[in-house]
Amino acid sequence: MMAKKISKSLTLLLMIVILTACSLSADTETPAANLPKETTTKVPKEPPPPRTITIAAMGDLMMHSDQIQAGKQADGSYQYDSFFTEIEPYLKEADLAIANFETTLAGEERPYSGYPRFHAPDAFADAVLRAGFDLVTTANNHSMDTGEKGVIRTYTQLKKSGLIPVGTAPTAAEQKPVIVEKNGIKLAFLAYAEHTNGLPVPAEKQYLVNLIDPVKMKKDIELSKELGAEAVIVGLHFGPEYQRSPSEQQQKIVEQAFKFGADVVLGGHPHVLQPMKQTEVEGEEKFVIYSMGNAISGQTIDYTDEGILVYVTLTEDPHTKQISFEKASYIPTYRHKYTAAGKRHFSILPITSANPTFEDVPQVPQNNISAAWKNTTTLMEKHQAFPVFSPTAETQK
Repeated sequence: MMAKKISKSLTLLLMIVILTACSLSADTETPAANLPKETTTKVPKEPPPPRTITIAAMGDLMMHSDQIQAGKQADGSYQYDSFFTEIEPYLKEADLAIANFETTLAGEERPYSGYPRFHAPDAFADAVLRAGFDLVTTANNHSMDTGEKGVIRTYTQLKKSGLIPVGTAPTAAEQKPVIVEKNGIKLAFLAYAEHTNGLPVPAEKQYLVNLIDPVKMKKDIELSKELGAEAVIVGLHFGPEYQRSPSEQQQKIVEQAFKFGADVVLGGHPHVLQPMKQTEVEGEEKFVIYSMGNAISGQTIDYTDEGILVYVTLTEDPHTKQISFEKASYIPTYRHKYTAAGKRHFSILPITSANPTFEDVPQVPQNNISAAWKNTTTLMEKHQAFPVFSPTAETQK
């Protein structure tokens, strides 16, 4: 009997302990609704850097008779890479490079010739490409030097070599703005010539060579933007030869181009340098160099051996996302012509300081180099101070 009472007491005690434990457990549990929610710290995404592009531009790539002969090899072929050996690393500092191709490539069936009717070996185009140029303007006063066939073959051969011709075309369908996309930016390139030295462009084939015409220029710039161009670069071959200041007519044409929507104007034809200028048109920054002079030629008239390599940078506005001119810089150049081993040689020398040295180039006329530096830097500060380009250490090696 006593055992049964103890057993009942133990059972009762055990039940009390279990109930108490359950109660305590229930009292100490936190409802799921009251649990703190998991939080993730959102790191704000940095906006992508503004899109930007730098264009390197040079003036007239000419081919006078002594230049043509300078590239002739013992086996009868032609090779012109040495023209560009010194300037090549500086061209490749930019995203795109452009120059004016002032000769024709009419084929070996007719004799090669310099002034007054330019006709060069195809090898010249190959050397221009290997030097680092991407585009060449072909609308200039020598476009018609070898006639309609010459215009068409020059265009075709340039494209075959890998260069992009701007300003001439073999058909009406192909005479349109050149759109190039680089660094996520779409650029339009256009080119126009003031005249073709009295050699007429056939009236029914005006597409062969773009001539300066405000109506056409306006339409082309509008079409460029319809095709998606975010900025428009216009090459103008115009102005009196050998004049180191732009004429009133040159300035008027540039003003028209800017008014129509061009962002950058690259001038040529005078064969000597003319100033560059940054200006604002309807709230947008614009840039012009009225003449880039000769990149390379056989001319000996004063200042025709002095040229320039211009760097133009276009950048995206982080707020409007529009592409516009940001800055420009330049390197003076000198066309070095000398004779060695009974043969004429040509080279474009970049002048990065008042007294540069060229260890691998013979017979460099240091007085001429210093004069070219002074002449160019003085002229390029005529309207405002543009800096001389600072090349990378790799380029200067």
